[in-house]
Amino acid sequence: MNLLTLNTYRFLITLIRPFLHVYLRLRALRGKEDTSRLEERFGKASKPRPDGMLHWLHGASVGETVSSLALARALLKHAPEATILITSGTVTSAVMVEERVRQMALEDRIIHQFIPLDVPRWIRRFLGHWQPDTAIILETEIWPSLIAETDDAGIPVILASAQLSDRSFRFWSGTGRRLGRVLFPKIHTVFAVDQHHAGKFSSLEHPPRHVVISGSMKNTAEPLPPVPPLQDQINAAADGRQIILLASSHEGEETLFLDAMDMLGMPEQFLGIIAPRHIDRAQKIQTQISARGEMADLQSEKIRPERHQRFWIADRMGEMGGLFRVADVIVLGGAFQSLGGHNPMEAAALGKGVISGRHVFKNRSAFSLLKERGGVIFAETAADIARAVTELTTSETKRNSLNQNAGNTWRMMAGKADDLAVQILQLAKRKEP
Repeated sequence: MNLLTLNTYRFLITLIRPFLHVYLRLRALRGKEDTSRLEERFGKASKPRPDGMLHWLHGASVGETVSSLALARALLKHAPEATILITSGTVTSAVMVEERVRQMALEDRIIHQFIPLDVPRWIRRFLGHWQPDTAIILETEIWPSLIAETDDAGIPVILASAQLSDRSFRFWSGTGRRLGRVLFPKIHTVFAVDQHHAGKFSSLEHPPRHVVISGSMKNTAEPLPPVPPLQDQINAAADGRQIILLASSHEGEETLFLDAMDMLGMPEQFLGIIAPRHIDRAQKIQTQISARGEMADLQSEKIRPERHQRFWIADRMGEMGGLFRVADVIVLGGAFQSLGGHNPMEAAALGKGVISGRHVFKNRSAFSLLKERGGVIFAETAADIARAVTELTTSETKRNSLNQNAGNTWRMMAGKADDLAVQILQLAKRKEP
């Protein structure tokens, strides 16, 4: 039955609003929210709105927020007088945004805030303060209050790097059909990642006003900044050994990596660095390595890598650019289990290809491009990883080919952010009904 309407949704979300206060405070106690900035989740701004044009970019977590930074930089390139407001929903993404904005020296042009929960009153409070000229959403979820309240305020709602999963399409075509009839026409323009997803948006009973194909912003990731002191320390500790990096790993993937390193043999030839996606897991990984009879110091304890150690754990935020640069081989986590994979274009932007698992459904476009052009090696087992590492460390030709192919693929896609920025700025000028 199609009983879910916009008014029903608004009523239900308002009904549970008191419980959401409790929910957020419980999350804060578990470290899932920034206690000092919790009011932002209720739509209360912690910074003043600057004068002039302001473009609002929203990405839920780290992946989407990386994309928003690339688009933010492109928008500022074409509208240098504007300010960019970036919102996200996780503590990790907030730390990452602020660190990268500082590294780009754009603190006076890019502001970060946490996105309010999807309560109409909180969204209106947020919009009333910031009064953005455009709202550009890079998240895959469709939040009804956010979209409805933003459109009602006369602000063009734009979905960028947009995808509609099969599950979401079934919902909006079924249970959420009546809600979708009202909601999707409030979206001014959808910039879809490809023809497949553009077709899904266009085939909705009441589609968005405009649907075009622009590609995925994840494919235009900005090159991560170098970290010279870290790079020097790692190179000194490697002392001629080849550096094998496991980047953005999740639980279970470290075991696969350590098994692969054992299969390589000749430990004197390799330095293994593990950079977990969630740095609070570092001590658990350290214990896992100790159980194998090895030592692995933690970067967070201000301990630099040592020549006599086979492994080292990089558990500080914001330094992946340094790790990518020193690595001879990169094993990218997030895809050896059904997690969807992480964005390989961050490595490609630095001229580095990766070894990856095959569960890449969250970054299918990027991996497909790299596969077509020879910038990625897929692996499933520890033995697969060991074979790929051996191939890349024993053949400079193969390693250079992988890296060059990845870098060329990124360069081909880098102009997409500029193209999208120009189109968004044109929409901001017109604000068509």
